[in-house]
Amino acid sequence: MNKTRANELLKKGQDFFFAKPPDRERATESFRLVTECAPNWAEGFLWLGTALFDGKELHNACKNFKKAAQLDDQDARSFIWLGQCLAEMGCLADAIRNYRTGIALKPHYAEADARLMLADALEQSGKIQEAVSEWKIVSEMEGFYASGDKPMIEAKAKLAKHGIRKL
Repeated sequence: MNKTRANELLKKGQDFFFAKPPDRERATESFRLVTECAPNWAEGFLWLGTALFDGKELHNACKNFKKAAQLDDQDARSFIWLGQCLAEMGCLADAIRNYRTGIALKPHYAEADARLMLADALEQSGKIQEAVSEWKIVSEMEGFYASGDKPMIEAKAKLAKHGIRKL
């Protein structure tokens, strides 16, 4: 593995991914090259999955998130992204399992967002009480990068929609 080259390609892909407007095609190609250059590095597969997800290539995105999770089973991001991808594909039971795995790994940011995604999947699955439990947790969290207090506001709105006013 050429870690220096892989890092250069990753940075280049991220620059394309976050450009205004994003250049998804070039980002995807850069991230694909990262996975070829460093086939045992989860980061490349995670970012390739993210670019593919952004391009609505859900099946391929899922494959890359799974590979990232296999390579680094302690990185919450891979499981949460995989959950999001599976939820988009309507595979709610698998999405819920992956969200829960990711949340259990204590993501250092975006936990509130992950819990909201989990709650949405639970709600869509008819598991309203479990969704309510997640919304309650989120509603009591402090705002944090990158979403600020938006998840808390959304969780409180969901609770209100289901007739729960006081926590």
